[in-house]
Amino acid sequence: MMAAIFTVSTFVATLFCVFLMASATEVVELTDSNFEHLTQASTGATTGDWLVAFSAPWCGHCKHLVPTWEEVAMELKGEVNVAKVDAIANSNLASRFSIRAFPMLKFFHQGSMYDYRGPRNAEQLLEFARGGYKNMPSAPVPVPPTFLGKIKLQLDEVTEGLQALCYQIVREVQAVYKGERPIDTPFIVMMTVIFLFFGVIVLSFAALFTGPVAPNGKRAKQSTKKNN
Repeated sequence: MMAAIFTVSTFVATLFCVFLMASATEVVELTDSNFEHLTQASTGATTGDWLVAFSAPWCGHCKHLVPTWEEVAMELKGEVNVAKVDAIANSNLASRFSIRAFPMLKFFHQGSMYDYRGPRNAEQLLEFARGGYKNMPSAPVPVPPTFLGKIKLQLDEVTEGLQALCYQIVREVQAVYKGERPIDTPFIVMMTVIFLFFGVIVLSFAALFTGPVAPNGKRAKQSTKKNN
């Protein structure tokens, strides 16, 4: 009886160890808050070289890369740090490194960064990380944005969105003018929402650059008289 219990316990313990080993990962997860602290990509790189995958949760190619990325991380353990970044959840990093496609793989080495554009298999990735990157063009690692820099990045994103919206409005109006689409309810609703949106923006800026309004509805004037 004791022998059977011992055998079962040993089997369970073995399964538990196998599970822990299987779930262990050498891939570091980087975020907006810890990227520069861990990588020191633009401030000295004393933590070594980093091979980083920028991905998106909905990206099929990113999901397909996961097992290969884990394999590469295990092979490069002690040589190169291997990491991943959710570029959707960490928009500051996505803006900082101009991430526009997924997955985007970058190698960081002593203040410079190199884009990987080859086949996404373990053999080629290992060759790239172990020196192949030297044959690729490099670019300086952009420094982390300051507070004003972050505001500028956000304004740039808003500007891009407004430009896309304006282009869409022009296309819709042209389609109506050419008779390619009717002036139906969806079109009227869309145009109403757009004009209300821009109206709110205009009124907001008007409120910022005008003075306060008195209770009687007249614009309050600042007194220029000096006290005696």
